Amino acid sequence: MLLGIWRRPLHVSWLLTWFSAALMAGIILAATFRKPLFAGTQPAIAGGLLLAVVVMKRSPTVALVFIAIAAGLVLGLWRGENRLAETSNYRVFIGQTVQLHGTIADDITVKSGQAGLRLRDVRIGQTRLGGQVWASSSTGLSLKRGDQIELSGELRPGFGSYAASMSFAKLTSAIRPPGGDPSRSVRDAFDTGLERTVPQQEAALGIGYLTGQHNLVPDILIKQLQLVGLIHLVIAGGYNVTILVRLIRRLCLRISKRLAMLAAGGMLFGLTLVAGFVAPMARTAIVTSLSLATWYYGRWPHPVVLLSVAAATTAFIDPAFVWGDVGWYMTFVAYGGLIVLGPMLKRWFWGEEHHGEIKQIIVDTLAVQIVTTPLMAFAFQQYSIYGLPANLLVLPFMPLTMLAATVAGAAGMFLPAAATHWAGWPASVLLSYTSKVTVWMAGAPGAGAVARLDARGMVLAYAAILLFIWRLKRKIGYDFRTGSLVGEEYH
Repeated sequence: MLLGIWRRPLHVSWLLTWFSAALMAGIILAATFRKPLFAGTQPAIAGGLLLAVVVMKRSPTVALVFIAIAAGLVLGLWRGENRLAETSNYRVFIGQTVQLHGTIADDITVKSGQAGLRLRDVRIGQTRLGGQVWASSSTGLSLKRGDQIELSGELRPGFGSYAASMSFAKLTSAIRPPGGDPSRSVRDAFDTGLERTVPQQEAALGIGYLTGQHNLVPDILIKQLQLVGLIHLVIAGGYNVTILVRLIRRLCLRISKRLAMLAAGGMLFGLTLVAGFVAPMARTAIVTSLSLATWYYGRWPHPVVLLSVAAATTAFIDPAFVWGDVGWYMTFVAYGGLIVLGPMLKRWFWGEEHHGEIKQIIVDTLAVQIVTTPLMAFAFQQYSIYGLPANLLVLPFMPLTMLAATVAGAAGMFLPAAATHWAGWPASVLLSYTSKVTVWMAGAPGAGAVARLDARGMVLAYAAILLFIWRLKRKIGYDFRTGSLVGEEYH
C-alpha cells in the first residue's frame, strides 16, 4: 500500500511548490546556523541537477517530492550562504568612520529634516560590498534614484533587510550619470505632466497611486493615510496595480483575448517601467505576470502553487527579503487574501451569480483586511479600526481614479496647456474624494488606536484565519482551480 502511494501521479506544479517551500526553508536555515557548508559552485550544480530530474520527469509521482525538497534545500542554503558571504565584509568596518560610495536604489524619503537613502552597489575604498545600506543625511540637494553619492559617517549594524546603516551622514559628493536610470526620467516627465493638470496635493496622491513615489505626498496626509489604513494606495505594490491590470483585461476582453493580454501586460510593463523595478513593484510584477500568463493559456494554478513559486523567485533574487523585510511578507499575505479568501467569500455571498467589478473590489478589500491585520498589528503595533470602512469607501473608485490619473498625466506631457484642465478634471475630482475621505476618517474618534500583538498572538490569529478558510472551503465546496488573480471564474 505504501509503495502504491509513492507511485501515485502528482502534477509537476505541486512538485515545484514543495521545491519552493524547501528553497525558502534553506534560506532561513542559512541565516540561522551561519555555517558555510554549501559554499562554492558544487551545491548549485547538485541542486540544479536534482531540480532538472523533478521537472523533466515525463510522469511525475509522489516519490519525487523528496527530490524536490532536497533540491530546494540545497539551492536555498547555497543562495543564503552566498548572500551572507557578500555582506560579511561589512563587519570589518562596523563602528568606524568611513567614506561610503553607493548608488541610490529607490526614491528618498524625508523625515525630521533627514533624507532617507537606500544604497546599492556599495563600496568602501576599493572594497566592493554586497547587499544594501540604509543611510540618512541632512543634505539640501535634490537627490534622485540612480544618483551616485559618497557619504562620510560611522557605519553601524544593519536592520531588517539592510546589511549596514549610517545615520546623520555627511554627503561629500553626488553625481547624476547621464541616462543612468531611464525609467526614472520617464516617471519624472509623467509627474510633471500630472502636476500641470491637477492641483498639487491631488497630483502628489495620483503619482503615489501609479508610481509609488510617496515622498511627494505631504507628511500630514501620509500620517492620515496610515491612521486609516490607506497607506498602501501610495506604495507601488500589489493591490492598486492588480485591480488596474484586471480592469484593463476585462474591458479589452470584449474585443479579443489576445488584445486583453497585450493591453493588460502592456499596462503592467508600463507601470513597472515608470515605478522602477524596486522591491514592492518587482514582487507585484512577478505575481501578476504569472497570473496573466496562466490565464491566457487556460491554466488555472492553485493559489498555493502561484504564491509559493513567486515568493521563492523573489527570495532567491534577494534572500534578505526572507530574513527581515516586512513588506515582502505583507505582499504575499495580501495576495493570499486576494486569491484564496476573496474568491471563497464571493462564492459564499453570491453563489454562482456573476459579480461585477464593484462587488469584487469590496470583497477583495474585506479579504485583504482580514489576512493582513495580524501582521500589521505585530509589525507596527498599530491597528486602524477604520481601515475596512475607509477602504470600502475608496477602493471601488480605484480603477477609475488610476485610469483618470494616467490620462491626466499623459495629457500634461503631450497636450497644450489650454487642454490640460479638461483632461485633468476627472482625476482631480476622484483624487480629491480620496483626500477628503482620508481627512474625515483620520479625525474620527479612536483613529490612532494602538494594538499590542506579540508573536504568539499573531500565530494564534493566523491559525484562526486558516481554520476559518478551511471550514469555509468545506462548506461551499470551492475549487481553487476555477479562478485567477486577473481572470473571472469559470461557471
